[in-house]
Amino acid sequence: MLKKHKIREFAALIVIRACFHVAGVAANAYAAVQAACQEVKLRDETISMDKTVKSCGNVELEDVVVRSGAKLTIDASGEVVFGDGFLMEEGAELRMD
Repeated sequence: MLKKHKIREFAALIVIRACFHVAGVAANAYAAVQAACQEVKLRDETISMDKTVKSCGNVELEDVVVRSGAKLTIDASGEVVFGDGFLMEEGAELRMD
């Protein structure tokens, strides 16, 4: 028969192991999401019809032209970087969610 203090130590050890297991799973899930979440880069593109760009990370636009009458919607959790050559013609629409 186990003594009372041994039972408490054993129970505490189980709780500690469970916490590390849950923390490890959470850390692994976060790492998996970060690995899957890559930057979206639009380069050398002319947008003449409505277009939506979604990213759980950053969006980078370089040498992108949005033609008159077209709407570009950007839904990004990170930063949106407008690089060289980004141009919106008069009558074009930009929406950032």
